[in-house]
Amino acid sequence: QKKIGYTYQKHWFYLEDISVQQKIQNVKSVILTISVHTKRKICEVVKMEKYIPIIERLKREEKDILIFTHENPDGDGIGSMIALYLFLKKIGKNVVMAMKDDVPYVYNFLPKVNEIKKLPINHKFSVAILVDASSRKRAGTQIQSHELIRIDHHIGGEFESIYDYVDDYSPSTTAVVTEILRNWDESLIDKEIATCLYTGLITDT
Repeated sequence: QKKIGYTYQKHWFYLEDISVQQKIQNVKSVILTISVHTKRKICEVVKMEKYIPIIERLKREEKDILIFTHENPDGDGIGSMIALYLFLKKIGKNVVMAMKDDVPYVYNFLPKVNEIKKLPINHKFSVAILVDASSRKRAGTQIQSHELIRIDHHIGGEFESIYDYVDDYSPSTTAVVTEILRNWDESLIDKEIATCLYTGLITDT
């Protein structure tokens, strides 16, 4: 602050009612501002890989994982779900994807749509990941899990876990999923995963 002669508010780092993701976004904003005022690139300010807590959480998970999206699904919800499903399958995770409604026929070209199961499922999963929805209620049915994590790009909603990854600046949830996968292992993003991610981006923009 003294070096660049720029002041910024610090109080939001200590508020109890502010979400983890909001804190992260505030930190990102400060870094961006510093980089602009010092005429340096962000990569010169931060010389380390981005830390995304949900990645570390899923790396540790050895039991079954459910990925689900909202009822009346669109390309962003379905694309996010399948992309994450394919990635986790690649690294050997025990994962299931499911939703209440049938896949709209316009998305039948997406890979592995035939592997999407119907909710509700009479089983309690170790971890359930909700994509592209503001709360579990948007699933339209009951979800059984020991832990629930939310990945989304919508403003507001219910925060379910300290591992939630919600970025309301992102144009789609697939953009959020892309950031997660690129920081995890970008080399595992193949044509099928990329197709799902792009489908969600087109749908929401």
